Amino acid sequence: MRIAICASEGAPYAKSGGLGDVMEALPAALSRIEGNDVALFLPYYSKIKDNTAYETEKVAEFRVSLGWRQQYCAVMKLTNRADKVQVYFLDNEYYFGGRTGAIYGDMDDGERFAFFSRACLDAMVAVDFIPDVIQCNDWQCALIPTYLKAVYHAQFPKTRCMYTIHNIEYQGWANASFFDDMLGLPWEYRGTLDMNNSVNVMKGAIETADLVTTVSETYARELMYPYYAHGLDGILSENAWKLTGITNGIDTGVFNPETDKALGYHYNADSFVEGKAAVKAALQEEVGLRGAKAAAWSIAPDVGIAVDVTDTGDAPCAPEVGRMAVKVGAGPTIKYKDSSLLCNPQVIAHLIKSAKKAGVAYQNEVLVAGGTDAGAMQRSRGGVLSGAVSLPCRNIHNPGEVVSLSDLEGAAKLIAAAAELEF
Repeated sequence: MRIAICASEGAPYAKSGGLGDVMEALPAALSRIEGNDVALFLPYYSKIKDNTAYETEKVAEFRVSLGWRQQYCAVMKLTNRADKVQVYFLDNEYYFGGRTGAIYGDMDDGERFAFFSRACLDAMVAVDFIPDVIQCNDWQCALIPTYLKAVYHAQFPKTRCMYTIHNIEYQGWANASFFDDMLGLPWEYRGTLDMNNSVNVMKGAIETADLVTTVSETYARELMYPYYAHGLDGILSENAWKLTGITNGIDTGVFNPETDKALGYHYNADSFVEGKAAVKAALQEEVGLRGAKAAAWSIAPDVGIAVDVTDTGDAPCAPEVGRMAVKVGAGPTIKYKDSSLLCNPQVIAHLIKSAKKAGVAYQNEVLVAGGTDAGAMQRSRGGVLSGAVSLPCRNIHNPGEVVSLSDLEGAAKLIAAAAELEF
């Protein structure tokens, strides 16, 4: 089966949300079915055009009719994709290639994607890819079913069109004049796109597509109700015979918790409870929902003391310039400053007094580069009196870290004494 897929975004080339993920996974999955020939059509955005990782060649060029306009379009064929999906980028400098920033949100988005919808059909003709099925997505491609039925039936006599609604809130509204000025459709299709004396391209797609799908069976049922359908419940009810839900899947080659490099911890079906908990905790700490910053905000402590490791100056390869004065085995350190804070003098004095009371040998520390959680605690709420106790550590922040057991025991005694001694 020949399948053409048209979308306004698709990972990894351009992505703003879930549609981009689907357009990465769906074409690849369909292409793995024996006998399928799959082509993906996307706009040639500047972020794609300027990315040297994507190698393309021009395979066709033509003019696209938009009302009284004739707009240039080139078809750029991706030549270095690894799987069997053939990707075509539709190039127009004015609408796509010359614009930087977000892919949506321009004042002329209606014109841009009217151009793209019609250009997709012109491109299929130009590259001689006449599909059995066209699958198109959301309002940006909603004119494809209408153009297919109203203008391109001769070129695609046996092609059927499947229109998928990912988010019905965005429907492609335009002034009534948009029909005459931009679309160039036969007059009898005005009623197909008309809604409340305006143009609604999603309404037109629902009425003209051969099949309408949503991203799940539940969503398909919800769209029958006004609360969810954003005004299109009546149109969808009239076309309920061709509406169905197909649950979105994921590409397990990309979203694989056993191999995903974006995850700090990996897990599988046997270890997912512990693994997901670890990943969640790491994410919470990264965005400030866990760890010293969140704890200090929640507890509002009178004093905050961080316990960490610190660099040493007694390693054989330690540089002469910026060498730390502390040594492994000479006792835990009491910090005076690092890149994240100047320790509070009261806290420093309290830690020194506690070390002497507990009989713990200690070292004074000034860390030239790097910081600790004490900085986050110090800046919490109206400010927290903060300091830090560190363990001198060779080969810091790598699997070969070395600390002294006596320094560790000394740090424990120092912290215990500091907790018992009145501040």
